Amino acid sequence: MAVLLKDLVPLVMSAKDDWRASLLKNWNEIVGSLKTRIRLEKVTGDMIIIGVYESHWMQELYLLSSVLIDSVNDFLGKPYIKQIRFKLVEERTSPRFNTYEKKKFVQREITLTNEQKKALEKITDFQLKNALIEFWGKCQIPYPKKGG
Repeated sequence: MAVLLKDLVPLVMSAKDDWRASLLKNWNEIVGSLKTRIRLEKVTGDMIIIGVYESHWMQELYLLSSVLIDSVNDFLGKPYIKQIRFKLVEERTSPRFNTYEKKKFVQREITLTNEQKKALEKITDFQLKNALIEFWGKCQIPYPKKGG
């Protein structure tokens, strides 16, 4: 049973939080051309926290705080926001849920002892064999060769 988030949000949010949903939904429209330099990070009570991508913009935005507050409140129709704080953030280039990179593994030769080889012969499950070989490979510590 699939439930769409846009259908679920109105049920979860109370009437007093409707302005917050409106703020989130219309953020880019409210800030206009600044949308390429900032993002809405958090709404807490009567304060919003804005993430700024470049440090030199933080001072400019701080000086424009009252203008930003007025713009937000004008859009919302009531003076919900009384404070703005700024913090330096990295600009996201991809969705939050997809920001990790796959690790690259270096293939290395795994040397097994005769005892380990004999133990592997008794195991019939292919996946278990491979998992055990990988485990033993990770446990191997390179020792310096004797006499070298």
